[in-house]
Amino acid sequence: MAETASCDPIPAGAWETFNGVDAYGCEVSPLSTLDSRLEEVPQCSIEELLDEDEIVQEFRAGNSRLVERLCTLDAVRTLVEYITQEPSEGVSQGSRFRRPFVAAELLACNVERLFEVFVQPGNVELLNLLFSFMDSLSRSSTPPALASYFCSTVMALFAQYPDDIAAYLRHRCPNELLDVLLEHLELRCFAELLVHLLSGEAPGHVVFQTNQLVWKLVICIDERRFSSVAHEHVAFILDHVLARTCAGDLCQGSDFLQQCSAAPVLATLVSKVRSDCPAAAAAVAVLASVVLHTHGLPYHPLLPTRSFDSQAPRAARPQLACETDQRRRGANHVSCEGEARTVAVELEAAGTAVVDRLCAEMPRLCSIVEAAARGHTLNASAERLEESRVILHEAIVLLLRTSESSCDNQLTTTMANLDDLSARPGADELRNILVHHGWAVVESRCEGPKSTLQEVLAVLRRASQTRRRDAVTVLPQFGRLALEVLCLLAILVKTGKALVFESMLKAHVLPLCFEMLLSRPTSSVLHNAVRAIFSEVLGEIEQGLELVLALLRSGPLMQRVVAEYRCSVDSQASFGSVGVTRGYMQVGYMGHVRCMCMELHQLGTNFTEIATALAELEDWLDIVQSDMEAMAKLEAEPLGGQHPEATSQPFLPNFDCFIAARGAMVDLSDEIDLSLEDLRDIHEDLDEQQLLDLAEVQRRRRTKALTVAETQTESQAEAA
Repeated sequence: MAETASCDPIPAGAWETFNGVDAYGCEVSPLSTLDSRLEEVPQCSIEELLDEDEIVQEFRAGNSRLVERLCTLDAVRTLVEYITQEPSEGVSQGSRFRRPFVAAELLACNVERLFEVFVQPGNVELLNLLFSFMDSLSRSSTPPALASYFCSTVMALFAQYPDDIAAYLRHRCPNELLDVLLEHLELRCFAELLVHLLSGEAPGHVVFQTNQLVWKLVICIDERRFSSVAHEHVAFILDHVLARTCAGDLCQGSDFLQQCSAAPVLATLVSKVRSDCPAAAAAVAVLASVVLHTHGLPYHPLLPTRSFDSQAPRAARPQLACETDQRRRGANHVSCEGEARTVAVELEAAGTAVVDRLCAEMPRLCSIVEAAARGHTLNASAERLEESRVILHEAIVLLLRTSESSCDNQLTTTMANLDDLSARPGADELRNILVHHGWAVVESRCEGPKSTLQEVLAVLRRASQTRRRDAVTVLPQFGRLALEVLCLLAILVKTGKALVFESMLKAHVLPLCFEMLLSRPTSSVLHNAVRAIFSEVLGEIEQGLELVLALLRSGPLMQRVVAEYRCSVDSQASFGSVGVTRGYMQVGYMGHVRCMCMELHQLGTNFTEIATALAELEDWLDIVQSDMEAMAKLEAEPLGGQHPEATSQPFLPNFDCFIAARGAMVDLSDEIDLSLEDLRDIHEDLDEQQLLDLAEVQRRRRTKALTVAETQTESQAEAA
């Protein structure tokens, strides 16, 4: 039997090292300030504890003395008073804001012992005090900070004890509570609180009766009663509730689905879209949520989302709950299986009803996009700037062709063509540039060119981009309504229903979307929405082939796409020119245009109709396809090696990273010094065959490195 090790007692003065005095000779205590407060006799007040810096961290860490002190009825009452009542006038300015914040942080720490005080029998006065905050609210003077503290506390309490809190709220006139929450939807915290109260998974968690609940939310989308912020919060609430319903997580899911697909609700939402009122954007957002969730579709990565769990994977239809969820809901396997089938049937019916109604309204939806796309044409300043930019671009093309020509008299012909171009209306900028650089032969004071062709070309490119930038700044905003309509169209296409593709073909949706894209160069959110529609159409190419062909056959629009592509290629060619900086000539949507052109090119390899339509576009083969082939060749090249222009540009270093890496590997050795203990561990972990294989690998590596080094040495000797 092994001898038991004895522990020597710690000397009495062993801890004196940590006591005594500090570096300045002042007496210090081994206890923190908070611990010293907790040991005071008589006990310090809760207000004094709230002023301590480390109280929240210590409470979360489970400081036993602090938990014991704060989890009393009087202490909890004090904390609740701080988050529900405005501080008195005698409180200092610092404590006036700090103490309510610290009290809210303590109540939201999810400490079970603290929440037990609320639900203990006989402590209903605490809940009355907490929810008295809702009774004292007025729409004109709601303190946002206290509202946030109150909502976070109630959400944490409801998550910990849903049955007890739901029972209390059902006894406390839930209809009045719902009305108060709806009246204060201007604040995001009340919208999130309502979402939590509506997300009951078991019958005991239900707070509000579902009768007319969706209708009450829909009628809040009214510009006469609420602002656009409240409308957005209504869309957020309905999106989250629908997501939970269609996933089978809510016990009242069937009622929600029936209300969302009811004829009065759909008619009200569609009427708001037709009226083009300020609330129309929120109505479109709600319709998009209904389509998305009733069809069990995942959130599109290019579209904005509203729900809490937008990144969570989505099931196509509600799945059967696990045994733990069934026990929590008080249901058996048979009832859950029947509930899942019922919800699946209701989802199918609701989704079909909504899609049919929206397809009937497709002309109205497209008219919104068309009005937003063509709104910039009403701006006279933008038109003049764009006209000037087009003239400058034509001058750039003339100079580029001249630089590539070998004819002796080409320069004289180009200068004459530039003079003719500068005589057109709106060509004042071009005329001034030509005169300044001596390229205007019709001006008597011009004795000859003062600048080279490349210098004039660089100046014209800078002027063209300046005109484009100025034209973008004077364009009107496209509006949130048009963006919501584009998101709705992308979700409709994602359903894959034939009726959607037929109605979109009749309404010319894809040409309108491309026109919208080209009219707003600076809105990345809009660009993503158009790209989402296009990718979803190509994803259902069997049904979307006619849509794509209709887009390609819209000649003027596709010529604009090719022209923008040509402008982008010219911008890249100007990198390194005098006065032209890298990236200065790019446009916001060119990345999306390039991706969509690449998808069209790849699609043409599988469908001859698309390949033929692309070939019929002017400059598609010469500009777009050649650039894509060059880009594909560039991406296929291996990384490393010298810079392509290292031989012609003396300022570029003659450096090859591959040669440098190989040279470093020559000196690399896999052999390391191992101790006896290391060798013993290796022999314990590896068998003999594994050791032999490892040694063979190391030998091959050394041989290869030496061979490469010898080859490089011979090559250098031959070159010398």
